[in-house]
Amino acid sequence: DWTRALVAELDAPLFIANEAARPDAVETILVPTDLSDESMHTLRHATELADGYDASVVLLHVIDTSPYVALTPVDRLSLGSTTLTEHRAHRRLQQFLRVAQPPDVPIQTRIAFGEPADCIAHAVTEQAVDLLVLASHGAGDGPEPSLGPVADRVLRRVACPTILVRAGD
Repeated sequence: DWTRALVAELDAPLFIANEAARPDAVETILVPTDLSDESMHTLRHATELADGYDASVVLLHVIDTSPYVALTPVDRLSLGSTTLTEHRAHRRLQQFLRVAQPPDVPIQTRIAFGEPADCIAHAVTEQAVDLLVLASHGAGDGPEPSLGPVADRVLRRVACPTILVRAGD
């Protein structure tokens, strides 16, 4: 697909919007996070936009519940208790926000369980998201350039304006 090849070659973040999108209509910005340094960079982009648009941010962390073999008793314990897993995720999200030190914009945190692309697409609809700011973890080389496995799947499922922030930019 020539669009993916073009995106992989760009040296700057990409803003994708349909013709009906109005920048002044941005009230809610969704930022999915895997709590990595790259997603911290993405959160900073999103909060700067939110500050400029007087919008709020929904920070979504998805706990992937794909089949997984628990190797230790601690792993089995964390998988067996949604409350414990959710408690840990909330703690990690709060730590992530403390380190990111975003500007003073309203930020709601959400935790979802399931396949990340599905949960992100669902949150776009459920939260009435006006703008999605998504980290792109893909590699630009090879015969099939990729935006990253999650970004590729999310972009096939959402129809809202999206900003892709390439990892490391």
